[in-house]
Amino acid sequence: MLWQLFASVRPLTHFRLIPPYRTCKSRPVGQHEPIVYSKSKASKWKASQTLRVPDSVQNIPNAQPYSIVVSLSIFMIYFFILREENDIDELFERPLQQTVTDIKKTDWGQIGRK
Repeated sequence: MLWQLFASVRPLTHFRLIPPYRTCKSRPVGQHEPIVYSKSKASKWKASQTLRVPDSVQNIPNAQPYSIVVSLSIFMIYFFILREENDIDELFERPLQQTVTDIKKTDWGQIGRK
């Protein structure tokens, strides 16, 4: 029953997802010399033409850049200047051997030489 399902599915070439053969319309079939990049249409194509969002699709509010700058400024002022250290910050500053008592100090240089 499962094989009937797979047999009824057409190959992908019938759906035009994968062309049955590749042809290049810019040069005759049978020529096998390389295409010169500087003379092709690809040399004139800019990356911004592919990556740019059209203005009709782009709906950015006028206040968005200002709100981002203000939000990031407030965030940095709070976390870098105004915020006081707490006990968790002090735990991060302690050496690892004091924080985790069961850990052993290992000489990693000696491990690679064995």
